[in-house]
Amino acid sequence: MNNTRRGTIALLLALVGLYSSIAVAAESRSLATIVEQLKVQPKGPFWRLRWFCNDGSVLPPQANGCRDHQGGLQYGQWNSDAEELHQAGFPVANVLAGLTATDFGETAAKQRHFRYLVLEHFLIENDDGWIFRQVRSYRGAKNVNDEHTSAYQLLTRLGGEPRWQQQRFLLLIEAARLIPHGHYGKRWQTVRSQVAALYQQQPQFKSLRNKILNQPDKFDADRVRSFAIGSARARLIPAYEQLAQQLDLLFAAEPMATLLQRYIDTEKAPELRSLATAALQRWPELTNAEEQLELLSRLIMAIRHQFERCSHPLESLDLLLSLEQHILPLGYQAVVQQQFLNRGQLLQHIQALLRASYGVGLLSRLEFELGQKQLKLLTSKPLTLANYRKALNQLARLSHWSERRLSFYFGETITHFATIEPKVMGYIANRLQLSAIHPLSQLVTLLQQEIQFISPSADPAGVASSALALIPGIATGTIRTVAQLEHATTASILLVNADELLLQSLPAAVEALILVSADAAYMPWRRQLVLRDTPTIVIKPEQAATMQTHVGERINLLVSANGYVEMESAKQRLSLQTQALVDAEPLTVNFEQYDLQTATPISTRQLWPSDRGVRIGFQAAQQAQLARFFPNDVAPSLAIPFGSYATLLTMGQYKEHNRFDWLQQRFAAIAELNGQPEQRPLIEQTAQRLQQWSGQHLLMLAAKNSLESALVREFGLTPDHGLDLLTETNLEGLNLAEQRRLQRQSVNVIGVDELLLAIDEHWRQLSSISTLQWRAQRMREPAQLYPSMLIKESINFDVTGVMVAPIHKSESTRTATVLLSPGAMPLSGWHQAEMADFDLDSGVISVLHFAAAPQQQVLNYNGGVDTTAVAQITQLISANYVKQLQRVVARLPQWFGSDFDKANPNAVVRFGFRYGKLYLQQLLPLHKYQWPLPNTLRNRQQLLQFDAAQLPEDELFIDVTQLVKTSQSTQ
Repeated sequence: MNNTRRGTIALLLALVGLYSSIAVAAESRSLATIVEQLKVQPKGPFWRLRWFCNDGSVLPPQANGCRDHQGGLQYGQWNSDAEELHQAGFPVANVLAGLTATDFGETAAKQRHFRYLVLEHFLIENDDGWIFRQVRSYRGAKNVNDEHTSAYQLLTRLGGEPRWQQQRFLLLIEAARLIPHGHYGKRWQTVRSQVAALYQQQPQFKSLRNKILNQPDKFDADRVRSFAIGSARARLIPAYEQLAQQLDLLFAAEPMATLLQRYIDTEKAPELRSLATAALQRWPELTNAEEQLELLSRLIMAIRHQFERCSHPLESLDLLLSLEQHILPLGYQAVVQQQFLNRGQLLQHIQALLRASYGVGLLSRLEFELGQKQLKLLTSKPLTLANYRKALNQLARLSHWSERRLSFYFGETITHFATIEPKVMGYIANRLQLSAIHPLSQLVTLLQQEIQFISPSADPAGVASSALALIPGIATGTIRTVAQLEHATTASILLVNADELLLQSLPAAVEALILVSADAAYMPWRRQLVLRDTPTIVIKPEQAATMQTHVGERINLLVSANGYVEMESAKQRLSLQTQALVDAEPLTVNFEQYDLQTATPISTRQLWPSDRGVRIGFQAAQQAQLARFFPNDVAPSLAIPFGSYATLLTMGQYKEHNRFDWLQQRFAAIAELNGQPEQRPLIEQTAQRLQQWSGQHLLMLAAKNSLESALVREFGLTPDHGLDLLTETNLEGLNLAEQRRLQRQSVNVIGVDELLLAIDEHWRQLSSISTLQWRAQRMREPAQLYPSMLIKESINFDVTGVMVAPIHKSESTRTATVLLSPGAMPLSGWHQAEMADFDLDSGVISVLHFAAAPQQQVLNYNGGVDTTAVAQITQLISANYVKQLQRVVARLPQWFGSDFDKANPNAVVRFGFRYGKLYLQQLLPLHKYQWPLPNTLRNRQQLLQFDAAQLPEDELFIDVTQLVKTSQSTQ
C-alpha cells in the first residue's frame, strides 16, 4: 500500500467522521428550526381541532362530539412538526387535557416527560408563550377550564403519592409553581361573560378574546388596556377598563388572611389546620416586617415538616408557594436596609430565609439542619473571627446546594432540551433568583465582604482584600481580557464582566476567572464554573478599573476554602511542560530482572512489593502490599504473572524459529521499513499471528495452569461470582495516554468461561495493529512487553470514593478531604460527587457539597454494570466511614516512610464501602496519582494549610450586635 493510498483512506475516514458530526449537528439544527417555526405558525404545534373520546375515538369538531363514545374532550391535534419532535425524543407541545398521572409513572421515559412538562411551562411563561405563542388566538386548541382541571387532578394525584412526597418534593413544588391549575370560580365566570359581551359588540376583539379564554395570564389586563387605547370604540372603553380590573383581581396576590382562611376551610389534617389557625390569629397583631417574616418562615417550615400528613397536597403546595412570595419582599427589605441593621438582625433574616428555602424544597432536611447549625454557631459567645468566617462560608454554600438540587432533578433534561431550545438553560438561574435563597445569598455575601474590612490582606492590585472567593483553587497565569484570549499562547487568568461570561467559548487555557459583578449572589453561570473546576473570585465594578491596570501581568492567584484571596506577582512559571512524544526517549526495559518462569496464577497475599517489575506489575504489587499492611480492608485478589504471557512466546516454534526470536526479527524488520509503504502490511501480519497464538495459549492456561482451581482457592468461586480483571504491563514511567493505551479493565465478569474470553481480549489488545505500531516507535526492545493481570472480586459498593490526606499530621494539616459517589463506580467523574472534610483527631465532618449525580452504576447479576436512577440527594459520608478512614490515615507515615515528596506531602486513597465496611483499592502520593482529580481536591490540603496559617483571626472577636462595616462606613 503506497503513501498516496494510505493518505486517501485516512482522508476518507476523516470525512466520514466529519460527515457524522455534521449530520448530528444538522439534525439538532433542524429540530431547533422546527421549534422556531412553531413559534410563528398560526396554529403552533397543532394541525386541527379534534374530539379525543374515552373509547379511543378521534372525531371531527362538532357539538358534544364524544357523547356516544363514553365522553371526552376537544383540543388541538399535533401537526407533523410536533410529531417529529416527539419521535426524536422531545415530549413537548403537551396538552394537559390529554394527560393523567399514569403518564408520569416510574420508567425513565415517563419521569423525563414530567420534567419536560415543567420546563415547557417555564418557557411558556418566560418566552412569550413559546411554541404556543400563536395558539393563544386559536380558540379551542387548549381550553383553559379543561387544562386547569386536568392539571389539578394530575398534581393532586401525584402529590398524594408517598414516593413523590419523600423523593420528588421539589418536582411537585416546581410543577405547582409553573403549571396553571387554579379554579378561578365566580371571578373567572365574570371575565368570560365580559369577554363574550365585548366580542359581540366589537368583533375586532376576537384575537385577544381567544387568547384570554385559551391561556389567561397576569399580563392580559395590560393587553386589554392597550387594545382599548388603540382599537376600542369610544363607548366601550369603560367596559374594557372593567374587564381589565377583573383580570387584575384574578391574578392579584391574595391577602395573607384570605390565603390562610381558605387553607383552613380546605385542609382536614388537624396538625396543619392548627398551624394555619394559629398563624391567622397572630397575623393582625404583627406590625413590622421582622415579625411577619418570622411568623411566615416558621409556618412554611412547619407545613413542609408535616406535608406527608396533609389531606389536600396540592392546596398545601400552593400555600407554600404563596408564603414564599410574601416572604420575598420582606427578605429584600433587609438587603435594602442593611446599613441600619446589626449583624445579629441580619442573621435573623438569614435564618428566616433559610426556613423558607427549605419549605419550598430548595434545601433538604439535612441541608436545612446544617444551615441552622452554622447560624447557632454565629450566635455563640465568644465568637472568634476565624469561626465567624468559617460559619459564613458554610452558609454561602446554601445557594450552591439549592442549585445542585435543581440540577439533580432537571440537569440532564435541560441539557437535552437545550439542543432544540437554548433558552431553557435559564431555568435554574431564574428559579434561584425568584426564591428566598437569593436574598439569603445577598445577606451572606454582605457579611462575607465585611470580613475583608475587619481582616484585610495586602496584594499588588489592591483588590484581593475586598474580592469575594467564589470557587477555591490555585492558578498561575497572565491577566487578560476576552479580546486578548484569541491570541494567547500561555495560561490566562480572565478578567471579565459576569454578564458577558460565555463559558462555552472559554479555552481550556483559562486557569482562573476574575468576575466583575455588582451582585455576587446572582450567578446563573455558577453551575458551569463548578463543572469546569475553575478558581474564581468576584470583584465589584468600582474595583475593575484598578484591576485593568494590571492586565498583561503574570500573577499567582490563591482562592482559599475559607474565603481568603491572595494575589502576587509570578516571577517564574509554575506549570511543567510535558515533552512531546517525538522528543521522548525510547522506553528501555531491564529484561534480565524479570522472572518469566513463574507462569501460574498467584494469590496477592503470597506476593511482596519487591515482586513489582519482576513477576507482576505495579497494581498487583500494590494490592499485595495493601493486603499485608491493611489485611482486613482489602478484598482477595489473584495475579497472573509476566511469565504466563512469556510462555505464549516460548512454548513453540514458528518457521524454524522460537516464537520470541521470530517476534524480535519481525520488529527489527518493521523498524527498517519505518515510513515505507511495506511497513503497514508487515505490522498487520504480525498482529494476526500474535492473536492466533493468544487463542492457543488461552486453552493451555485454562487446563495446564489450572486457573479455575486457583480462582476457587482464592475466591471460593461459584458460577455467579463476579470478578474484575485489570491488565497492566512491565513498562513503567508512561504518561497518562500511554497508560490508557496499554491498560485494560473488565468489570464484573461472571464465570470462568467469560473470564477466559476477557483475558484473551486483553492480550489481543496488546498485539493490535495500533499498539504494535506504538511499541515499534516507543520501545528500544519492543518484543519485551509482558502483561500481568490482577483479578479481584467484584464488589457492588454502596459508595466509592477518593481521599486526599496529609501523610504526616501537624498543626496546619489536621484535615482530610473526601469525594464520595453513590454506586460501584463514579458515573461521570467526580464533579457531581459529595465533597467533605473531616478532622483527623475528632472525626468531625464538614460537608462542602452533596452528591448531585442523578444516576449511579451498580453491578448486574448477569455481568457488567447497569445505570440506575438515584432516588434523592442524601449525605453519603458517615461517622462510621470516617472512623475507618482515620485508621488508614494514622498508618500513612509507616506506609510511606521517608519516601514521599516533602514539597507536597499528601496521599491519595481510593476506596469503597459495602454494607459499612471499608475496602481499599489504591494508595499513592499525590504527585504520582495520574488519574484525573478535580483541582479543588488536588489543591485542597495546600489551601487548608493556608487557612490554618491565618492565626490572628483566632485572636479577634466578633460582636454580632454591631452594625455591619462596609467600604462606605470605614471611610
